Amino acid sequence: IEFIPQINSSRGITTLLFHDQIQKAANYRLFNDDIHIRSFGWNYNRNESDTRTLSSLEIKQLLIDHKLDQSFNVLQADTIDDIGELNNLSDGEKYWKWFIILVLLSLALEILIYRIFK
Repeated sequence: IEFIPQINSSRGITTLLFHDQIQKAANYRLFNDDIHIRSFGWNYNRNESDTRTLSSLEIKQLLIDHKLDQSFNVLQADTIDDIGELNNLSDGEKYWKWFIILVLLSLALEILIYRIFK
């Protein structure tokens, strides 16, 4: 297809406005004369923009249907007693303090070995 889009430039950013000139969802290449400038895809399927959410029962049923119920748990906000428990579930255990201690001990051991065998 061939058309001329509206071009807006603001604060050093150039924007192309197509105003419904592209009717078919597909991959396109942008040319200036015969020089390929950019490639882009046009998608009219808006399923990824759906903002509806599932209830906890629907999520549990989907986990069972896909045989993932042994790997995942659905937590409800009223069943979580401690905010630390939730942080621990989302971030996992934090071992950075142990790794710093391990690095310092390894450094001390290296210095000790160096002085003994020097």
